[in-house]
Parts: sequence; C-alpha cells; structure tokens
Amino acid sequence: MKASKGRFALTVVSTLLTCLVTGLSAISTSLPAAIASKIAEALGFGPINSGAPAFVVLALTFGAMVLIYRFGVSTLKGWDAPARVSEIDLAEKYLENNLAALTLEQFKLLFRVQKDRLASETVANWSNMVSEAPTPVSSRVLL
Repeated sequence: MKASKGRFALTVVSTLLTCLVTGLSAISTSLPAAIASKIAEALGFGPINSGAPAFVVLALTFGAMVLIYRFGVSTLKGWDAPARVSEIDLAEKYLENNLAALTLEQFKLLFRVQKDRLASETVANWSNMVSEAPTPVSSRVLL
C-alpha cells in the first residue's frame, strides 16, 4: 500500500494489455503472431509455431483478463492507504475507484513528470465534514 491508487490502476491496465497482446500472439493465425514469427526469423531463432487451437487460447486469455480486472477493481474498493492529491481530485467527481480514471490521471502525472503527493488529513476527509448553517440575524439588527 505504499504505491498510489493511480500507479496500481496503471499496473492493472498494463497487465491487461500485456495479457491481451500475449494471447493474440499465441494464436497462430493472427497478425501479431505473424509479425512475431518474422521478427524471430530475422533474429535467427526460427519461426514461431503454436499448436494450440485458437478458441482455447482466446478463452484462456479472456478468462485471465476477467480475473485480473476483477482483482484490480476489488483491490481499489478496499484500498486502505493514505490518500494522494490525485485521488482527492477524483473523489470530488466520485471516480476514486474507477480504474480508467485513475489510469488516465496517472498518465497525466507521468507526462508532466510530477509526483503524486500525499494529501493532508483535512483535504482527505473533505466528504466527512459537515458545513454549519449560518446563524440567524436578529430582527433588531434587521430593523
């Protein structure tokens, strides 16, 4: 829990994409497999051939992706670490547990070469604060 939610979300999304690309390249009739085979031949390793049926590979790939996604979402919902500034900004929009929003926010921080700093306790607990109603003005002052 030393990492931020955004960094964890970025890791989950990159793992999902890696799983998808690996699954597609394991299918012997796909374009990524043909490109990977040509690259392997150019490097001197020989052609890459897969004997696994395509539907089995696709089923295993999408099954693994569903499990990774569900793990990521359930971990984000149970996240118990100090809040970061980017998480507070997303919490104001009710997106603090959204995998895509956290990943996009982390990409923005990486693009700007900024660190995601820890938020102060008062900022982190903004939703728990109850605003006080204004005190009524006495009629004598109004008159």
